[in-house]
Amino acid sequence: MTAENRTDNAQTPSSGKRTAVKKTQQNESVASPNTATIFDPTAFFLRYALTLIIFLISLFFIITITNPALYMNDEWITANQLHQLNIGHQATFNEGKYGITEEGIVSAYFTSRQNVLMYSLALPISALPAVKLFGLFGDNFRLIVILSWSLCLVLIALLIEAYYPAYSKIRDRRILFPVLLLALFLFMFNILMYRQFIFSAPDAPFEVAALVLTSHIFFALTVAVVFETCKLIFKDRWMALLGTCATIACSSYIFWAGTAKDHMLTAAVFAFVIYFFVLHLTYGRWRDATISFICSGLLIWVRPEVGFFVTIFTGLFFCVPLIWQAIKKETSVSRSLKSCIPMLGVFIGGIPFFINNLLTSHNWLIPAFDLPRPMTEAGTLSKVPLPLSEVLAQEAVSGPAGGMNLFATLSRAWDMFTHAMFKGLSFDNIIHGFSGILMFPENGNIGFLIMCPIILLALVVFILWNKKILAGIKNQKEIFLFLFFMILAVVISYLPRLYSMNISHGVVPDMRYLSPAYLPCGILSIWVLSKTPFLKKPKELVTSGMIGAIIIVPVLILTMIVVHPFGSMNEGYFKFFEFIILCELILCLGLMFIHRFYRKENRFVPQAIPYLLVLLLIMVFTFQIVLVFIFGVIVKFNGYPLWIPLVENGFSTIFHVSIRPPV
Repeated sequence: MTAENRTDNAQTPSSGKRTAVKKTQQNESVASPNTATIFDPTAFFLRYALTLIIFLISLFFIITITNPALYMNDEWITANQLHQLNIGHQATFNEGKYGITEEGIVSAYFTSRQNVLMYSLALPISALPAVKLFGLFGDNFRLIVILSWSLCLVLIALLIEAYYPAYSKIRDRRILFPVLLLALFLFMFNILMYRQFIFSAPDAPFEVAALVLTSHIFFALTVAVVFETCKLIFKDRWMALLGTCATIACSSYIFWAGTAKDHMLTAAVFAFVIYFFVLHLTYGRWRDATISFICSGLLIWVRPEVGFFVTIFTGLFFCVPLIWQAIKKETSVSRSLKSCIPMLGVFIGGIPFFINNLLTSHNWLIPAFDLPRPMTEAGTLSKVPLPLSEVLAQEAVSGPAGGMNLFATLSRAWDMFTHAMFKGLSFDNIIHGFSGILMFPENGNIGFLIMCPIILLALVVFILWNKKILAGIKNQKEIFLFLFFMILAVVISYLPRLYSMNISHGVVPDMRYLSPAYLPCGILSIWVLSKTPFLKKPKELVTSGMIGAIIIVPVLILTMIVVHPFGSMNEGYFKFFEFIILCELILCLGLMFIHRFYRKENRFVPQAIPYLLVLLLIMVFTFQIVLVFIFGVIVKFNGYPLWIPLVENGFSTIFHVSIRPPV
């Protein structure tokens, strides 16, 4: 398992048909275009208190169920990059802390890649503050995480007490002091069971812990940004909460938040791209569009293939209406060109990408991931383990791309682009790829629609109630189309690789390269479903979902462990959840068809569908919990046990975990 035309103050939308919206409902004021720019702490916490609570809950949750360790050998690259950056060394070639045996033999994983650390430095650089913080506490750095985990509860209680007093009591009894006592007792119990995480040993994997903790923070940040995006779209607090829960549940973000892969960082930056552009489409401010393009430039640094197409699609969505206005002579050409200035934010956001390339390949346009392919006279490619000294002595290691002239650089960059975008691109491969990755990939992993089944529901609902839905989104159709464009951007990024994803055993556990698409898919799906008769009581559904998750998640896990309906191996557990999710999906679709065509005869159906939808979300959420809390903990290597001693001891009473050797 392993703009109405724009003014110079940028107060109007970017398209002639865009109009500003009013403040949100339910006392959730949204910053208007005329908001003062001076920072006001009181207004800030009043506006973002719930978002901060969601951030803290997400961070508390992910720390609780995760252990800081590596899930796959791909993470060796990022861990080595962080190690070498931390000690002030180069970050292009592996120096051997991870992926090397005690005898100094480099793994075939690295020798087959000419020992190049071919990933972006975005995640290692993001994790450097955590490494430096850990270094202040040495072998007791685990205490910082435990203390932060306990403080999350305290801060949540204080924020609810201060900004949401209606929810700070249970039967006229304040919950603040009981929560404070609970946080204190949890901290003390953890101290009683405390064991150090070794930091000082030469092979101590504290870099892995720093990377995983950083992924935790990016996960919590992603959840908070998704909530803010949903608030802009739905203008209803409870619907925004429902949309956030559905988007995160129908994804694999909970799983990737516990690894040293960059998928969580990619999702976080992508979430900011979407949020600021939706903010721009809502209020038409230049600064929001500029920040969105800066974030898309950063996304190029984090994931070049995704960032490139997200930037292209966002740029087209932004500038085509402006060009069309100039063609129709609704505005001057010079004014249209001036209105395109926010797109220059891409170059600002792309600065780290060019610096990254200079540091690793010594060429501003050639990223490190392209180095393993032959440059001029590459060294002999080896696919067997070799001694570290022999690997470092190879010619391919000695001089990457620094000596290339401008013509050679542009030629190589074009070759790199065509190689990445068109190699394997054929109609047959695309058809076979789509047919597999959506439901049942040939490699036995989890299909995209299994992890995100609500997008299929939304598609069917859109067909059945298209007139009602189109009327409901009439005033926000640009946002709707933008989210759809973002889904296309992610899919097109990996169009040539769909078939390889379908058959590759290295794509685990889900179609992870497509994971950024979970964000727009989730938000768009709940938006479509909210225009139907099924999501009219979001508060009730959120409450039911939380209570249901508390009850159903442990029951499902125990059933899976004790009964083994499809066997006791990983494949059996996958089939167990795939079967349940598919059954609920088919049942939900069937009830929707019945309600659409036989509405008068079936009054029970519209009451049952919302709760069936919630149950579907709980099932996918449980699937993620199993991936993280059971399989992730059992199969991880090069790391430590669960962050929280209390959870670690509870886990060890149920499961016996033996050391899994790296592969």
